[in-house]
Amino acid sequence: MVLMTVVCGFAGPKVPSAPNPPKETPVLNGRLEKNSSGSKRPRIPSKIYLEYQYDGNGITILAPEMYSEIEISVTGMDAFYGYLNADNGFYLETGTLEGAYIIVCTTQDGSVFSGEMDIE
Repeated sequence: MVLMTVVCGFAGPKVPSAPNPPKETPVLNGRLEKNSSGSKRPRIPSKIYLEYQYDGNGITILAPEMYSEIEISVTGMDAFYGYLNADNGFYLETGTLEGAYIIVCTTQDGSVFSGEMDIE
């Protein structure tokens, strides 16, 4: 009696190991509070505010529908200015930022909202 051993193998193409994916910049969320009208009296904080999101390349302002256009200034180590509306998605391209920035938004009715954004 003859005993045979069969060895099976599979030689497929070598799959290169995937490089480490780039680190995603987490979205930074914040709030821009409505500036008071100059009164020295203590007031209840306004329930109207704007929110912002910084995605590592720019800032999106999340505004109520009553604001169709917003003038924005972002100042810190660099400065950025623009007009935001539905045509540009209320988005201001800034590139990568680091440090502290002040965001000031003025709406078409003259309301001013501001806040600080700290990026590490």
